[in-house]
Amino acid sequence: MDIESLLNPEGESTLLTETSDKEIYQAVMDAVNTRENIDINGSDDINDIQNPTNPRPTHRDALKAVSTIRQYVEDLNDPIAQKLEALLASFNRKLCVDQSRSMKSTVMTDFFHKL
Repeated sequence: MDIESLLNPEGESTLLTETSDKEIYQAVMDAVNTRENIDINGSDDINDIQNPTNPRPTHRDALKAVSTIRQYVEDLNDPIAQKLEALLASFNRKLCVDQSRSMKSTVMTDFFHKL
């Protein structure tokens, strides 16, 4: 066994020659889409975006729902309502923390482009 056979095994070299540029391009684009799906949805399932029958609510939608329920529960004088209000406050904090952690760092020069 020589170094050439170790670096370029026979099974791998034939696969590389059979792959077209279009297939390589499609594989790269699929990987980019999968990476974007992980960043946006927290899931790498491409089918979720291609078939959006019931899209996942955004952070903003969840915060609005929490706010609406808290306003309703606020005036109720019931132990369960008070517990729910405390849970909603905790959930609201968690949503805000999760959203702030998912933000990307930027600098001022990111917003200006060279002409």
